Amino acid sequence: MAKDQTISNEEYARRVEWLRRYQGAAQRQRLLEETLAERRAAAVRVSAVLGGSPGAPGPRTDKLPRAVERIQAAEAELTAQLEQGEQLRAEIAAVLQHIPDAKQHEVLYRRYILGQTFQAITDAMNFDQRWIHRLHRRAVCGLELPAGKMKGEDRP
Repeated sequence: MAKDQTISNEEYARRVEWLRRYQGAAQRQRLLEETLAERRAAAVRVSAVLGGSPGAPGPRTDKLPRAVERIQAAEAELTAQLEQGEQLRAEIAAVLQHIPDAKQHEVLYRRYILGQTFQAITDAMNFDQRWIHRLHRRAVCGLELPAGKMKGEDRP
């Protein structure tokens, strides 16, 4: 990876977008986890209503099976998202392994696998933030992405 290697801003942006796919998948996972928790809480409320008191009008017993179906659907969606996220993580980590410069590797790993901000990376690596940005740009410019993956065709 040559330090003076340059690429167009458009190409740089495409590579960064490719790297961001895992963090996007992680964000979708968090949203699905919230959805699942919400559906479980709704099911608890439904089961409490079904408990009712003796002599009260009968509850609608069709609500609990629907709540269970919603939970199962959310669990299946979350499981699929977890698998997709792991595949993206593995793919990106494999590309990062080919970065020969340890500092450049660490910057991209922290940014795109751990999801850290540039400020957090600066603090963790004890470098000036401008230097972190330079390392980042050099690493991105030197990346060799798998053929056909530059535009994020696999993007979920």
